[in-house]
Amino acid sequence: MMWPMPFDRAAVHRRSSKRRRVIGLGIATACLAVVLATITYQHAERVNPVPGYKTFAIAEPVDPGYSSWANTVAVNESAHTVYTASPSSGTTEIAVIDSVTNDRTGVIELESHLEQMAVDGPRSSLYVIDSRRESMKRRSSPSILVINTKVNRLVGAIELSSWPQSIAINEATRTAYVTSLAEGLVWAIDTMTNKITATIEVGNGPIDVAVSESAKTGYVTNFYDGTVSVIDTTANRVVATVPVGSSPMDIAINDKADTAYVTHTASNTAHLTQSVNDDYVTRAGDNPQDGKISVIDTAAHEVVHTITMEGVLSDIAVHPASHTAYVARSDSDGRAVIVIDTTSNEVTGTVAVEGRPDEIEIDHSAGTVYVAGDRAARFKIP
Repeated sequence: MMWPMPFDRAAVHRRSSKRRRVIGLGIATACLAVVLATITYQHAERVNPVPGYKTFAIAEPVDPGYSSWANTVAVNESAHTVYTASPSSGTTEIAVIDSVTNDRTGVIELESHLEQMAVDGPRSSLYVIDSRRESMKRRSSPSILVINTKVNRLVGAIELSSWPQSIAINEATRTAYVTSLAEGLVWAIDTMTNKITATIEVGNGPIDVAVSESAKTGYVTNFYDGTVSVIDTTANRVVATVPVGSSPMDIAINDKADTAYVTHTASNTAHLTQSVNDDYVTRAGDNPQDGKISVIDTAAHEVVHTITMEGVLSDIAVHPASHTAYVARSDSDGRAVIVIDTTSNEVTGTVAVEGRPDEIEIDHSAGTVYVAGDRAARFKIP
């Protein structure tokens, strides 16, 4: 997720999502901070802890003055590297972390406020969305920043016609897919040239985007339409639209089971408003409801199951090898990562976290889950 951008996740979250990461969804204030300090493990209130899970800090701080804030996380599996973005006083420090030793190995400093990141491992690139427009004044239009991860340096910016919301990368086809909530479209970007190669019209209010490399498809949640657009990533066109219900936000793909999981906002009257500086904020209505996850059969293009649970749901990620999905959930009584058995689509328990969880990324090769939030952490999949 990922979570979508330019949402103010301080409204309630949401990935994007996905990246999403990622975004505010007007019930819970989720400021995505990462704990870079002591090891922590504690039970959450009103939840059922799953045996075998233990949470730890992502990395140790370089010095006591290092900011504990972070609002997004990205994983480069092939390079055994994790990136966490920590905004402070109008700048952002992206911590470069060795995922094997969990030590910080470097810092990338930017005059910006990042909301979501995505890694293109084969091309040694990190793509980031900047949510603070003041830092973009020197450029003629909204942009995605491009960082060379070999030298950990900003090397360029991809100019866009409106503000990017969420990003997903298909490494196999060397393409990045970026949603524009304002224009109702998705840009396809060649990651070799960093040029836009296609503009794809989707539904109303596209938020999160996820890509299935094996199925050569992309999936986009459309907030206003209550649908998911299915994109043929070979032709870069929409081939199906799946009705999923109101306010879909983040989406994750399970290629192994031909399914997709979509989180929904926990309100029956959620809506988007546009502020003076063009930031989009998701506001919840007066009668919050339980969170919902729609399970889509990606072969039949239809919802085949619905999972409901209490609390505000934000990001979701799937680990096909262990047949599990992980959902960031928070409410007034407890904060936890919900564990779902993707075979039965039943909730099997929770992993307790300190603070509000918001964004989830998985290192599939190492079997490690990274959770960004007020007190974000990492944990191994048993």
